[in-house]
Amino acid sequence: MGTPSWIQDSEKVVAENHPTLDDVANRPAKTLHANAIVDHNADGTHEKLTVGSDADGDMYYRAASVLARLTKGAANLKMFMNAAGAAPEWAKGMSVVHYTRDSTLASGSVAYTGAGFKPGAVLIFGRLAGNVNPCIAFSDFTSYAGMANYTASNWFYDISTWVFNVGTSTNHQRFTITSADADGLTVLWTKVGTPTALISFSILYLR
Repeated sequence: MGTPSWIQDSEKVVAENHPTLDDVANRPAKTLHANAIVDHNADGTHEKLTVGSDADGDMYYRAASVLARLTKGAANLKMFMNAAGAAPEWAKGMSVVHYTRDSTLASGSVAYTGAGFKPGAVLIFGRLAGNVNPCIAFSDFTSYAGMANYTASNWFYDISTWVFNVGTSTNHQRFTITSADADGLTVLWTKVGTPTALISFSILYLR
């Protein structure tokens, strides 16, 4: 059996089981798809992939033309892209924040913070103090729906006028969502009639 024509007279093998990019084993793959091979230093070590401090569950991703390690996340965390949209990260991806509003305040825009991230969707629940009529609503910042109980027996459902509405049919405050922000959201409150009690509401933020 003759020597295959693609084997050179001198092959570079730095150490046992650690060939360079140009040796017998790698040359066909290099010819077919050079980008499929991890770059090596001249001594055969990997320049762009260091696994000496990794652990089970760690992951690798491309970062500025090299491979970077993402340390494994804690139990039940989820993977998200970071705020810059440049790299993955681990996070819970949800938070609950409680707020209040004086219902005697005039209509106006209010920014609410504390989410810890820019939300992709929200679930809202609240009511006017001393009033048994609650409101529950949700939104993905494109579409929304809200249900409010203006009286003890009548529920109202809305997908076009308001997201959140608490009080009575003649005296209430309601809002629409105007934006998802880096740490929460901004809403536009509208005062109708002369509500006088404190509004308490909670928001479940979902990343």
